[in-house]
Amino acid sequence: MTSKTNYHEDIGKTVGIVIPKNQLISAEDLYNLIEELCEFSCNLGVNKIFVSIPGASEELREGLNSLNKKYTKKLWLCFSDARKRMLSEVTNLLNKVSHEEIKLSDIDETFFNKNIINNSEIDLLIKFGRKKLPESFMWEISYSELFFIESFANFDKNTFKNIIEKFEERDRRFGR
Repeated sequence: MTSKTNYHEDIGKTVGIVIPKNQLISAEDLYNLIEELCEFSCNLGVNKIFVSIPGASEELREGLNSLNKKYTKKLWLCFSDARKRMLSEVTNLLNKVSHEEIKLSDIDETFFNKNIINNSEIDLLIKFGRKKLPESFMWEISYSELFFIESFANFDKNTFKNIIEKFEERDRRFGR
């Protein structure tokens, strides 16, 4: 059974955006675009935006972290690659088990989603560059709809809106 969901009437959708470090964009342009998308996305039923920029420069991280503070409930930034992030999270989890803060039997998919993966699955993933699944959100994108875009250069709020509209037309099967 497939279903079309009207997310505008629902809780909203979560969008992931992956920008490989080989995409040429200035820190200022990226900052401005992400800010514009955070503001504009409310009109499209988007409640959360995950942005992954593995290998981002320190300058870019600092600039974008101020956006993260401004849009604390909407924006989540990831600068590390997935392997380092997952290793760090698993290490923290094992430390909690060894210090008896949690029991091993408490760890299941629900616990993992809530405590390790920021309690969000990504409904729609926009990936720039090569048509390759990003490492940064492997758990979160297991049931995502994927959109691949060659270059970040022509991406703006109208492109974002068109992708959201195409997403809403899709029949989602959630792995079935």
